[in-house]
Amino acid sequence: MFPLGRDLDINFGFCRIRISDRNLSYSYKQDFSRILNHTSFESKIKKAETATSSFWKTSFVDKWKSSK
Repeated sequence: MFPLGRDLDINFGFCRIRISDRNLSYSYKQDFSRILNHTSFESKIKKAETATSSFWKTSFVDKWKSSK
């Protein structure tokens, strides 16, 4: 629990969140929507090239054998 009278300001780079006197406010970077809607953004947030359905069907041993 935060002591009273303290402010919290978190800058995520694309978004900034502020809590001041128990009020929450946020603001997005001006070019965030342009970056988000660009086709190259999806490849930056992808965690794996493997489809989720096949990921869960492949055993750990098989994944280890095919790793580099």
